[in-house]
Amino acid sequence: MQNYLPDVEYKIQIKPITQRKRIIQSKVQAHDKDTRAHEQRYYVQHDLIMCPVINLPIELPTYHLNNGRTRSAQSHYIFNEDKSSKFFANHQEDNLQQKIQHKLLFRAAQDSTANIYRELKKSKVFKKDEAILLDKSGMVINGNRRLSSVRELYASDPITYKNFEHIPCAIIQKDLSATDIKDIEGYYQIKKQFRQDYDWISLALDIKYEKDDLGSSFEEIGSIKDFRAEDVEMYYELIKQVDICLEEDWKQPKGYPLVEDQKQIWMDTAKRAAKTKDPAAKLAIWKTCRLISINSKNLGDRAYNFAKDFQNRNNLKEIVDQWAIRYHIKADKTKKKDSDDPLDEVSEPSQYNLSIIDKLPIKKNAHEMIQEFRDNLAFKKDDAAAKKMAAEILMKSTNLNSKEMPEQHRNEILRCLKKAKGNIEKIITKLSK
Repeated sequence: MQNYLPDVEYKIQIKPITQRKRIIQSKVQAHDKDTRAHEQRYYVQHDLIMCPVINLPIELPTYHLNNGRTRSAQSHYIFNEDKSSKFFANHQEDNLQQKIQHKLLFRAAQDSTANIYRELKKSKVFKKDEAILLDKSGMVINGNRRLSSVRELYASDPITYKNFEHIPCAIIQKDLSATDIKDIEGYYQIKKQFRQDYDWISLALDIKYEKDDLGSSFEEIGSIKDFRAEDVEMYYELIKQVDICLEEDWKQPKGYPLVEDQKQIWMDTAKRAAKTKDPAAKLAIWKTCRLISINSKNLGDRAYNFAKDFQNRNNLKEIVDQWAIRYHIKADKTKKKDSDDPLDEVSEPSQYNLSIIDKLPIKKNAHEMIQEFRDNLAFKKDDAAAKKMAAEILMKSTNLNSKEMPEQHRNEILRCLKKAKGNIEKIITKLSK
């Protein structure tokens, strides 16, 4: 992966946090004394508050390393550079991590649908009403990509882009928790109009972070991201299954670049699994996804169709059965039910055996087996279609026999029936062998 880190001209050299706070505080105090000073309203701590807008040198703000938008890109870097999974965690004030984050953000600023970099390059103007949103320490909460863009433009041509030497920044003066920051970020970055900027892995990882690290409920996350709680839960389960697949099947924990281009397979699987109540069937759906994922290279463009066919409710049981036969998987011995367990009375019987599905092996280079499974499905589908057609012939011939033959079409009807009789006799001969 050669292009995951772009070349940049801007040199990161962050100022100490105490110095940043002192500069910001001084400018805010001067702002408060100016009756003509600009303010903007922002959503903070579940309320809309007015924040002072001040001009700051572009070298002062620091990037938010725990930015949900770059979570997947950070995973790319960690994976490709063989870094610790905690490489970006708790390193907000480190130059190295800030330098890498700058590159990741600059790439995102050019790759996004809106192409923030291109627009700023063309306009040469950073409007006050589009101020970058900072906390009291100068950390960017909203506007990370814009900051990376103006920094690169100014570094490339300080004369042409002199307007970017200082940029408008809105300052939140309240003390903010990690949850507060995520709420603000979600409110301004992942609303419907911004969803296209988030890749599917970043969004899922961000939801996992909010649920596991911040302790937010699915409902709380959904209210900020403008998602239904059930959709948030779907993404949470999705990234859990991706992590299992990468660790157990690929043997590459957190190797998200390996599955990044499989979005349609994983997203459609997540939707099917979310609609499936039977735990065994749900597990079977996820296992087929993992099997297709690990063999996607050999399946090529067919991978999505394989997953779709295998997970079809009319085919899933057949796939599980073939899979189990192939690897001689047998069910665990049935345990005696506890009559005192109230769930025994309400649980719906499943056509799947959970112990069998749990033991189904997921192996690389199994594309021939996958093709064979699909060929068997096609054969059974054709067989079922032939049965249905034979039944229709019987029904229609019975109806025709009960009707009076019109004189004007008698010869044509006789010709067709004689030809049909010949075909039927041939089919009977085939079936009788």
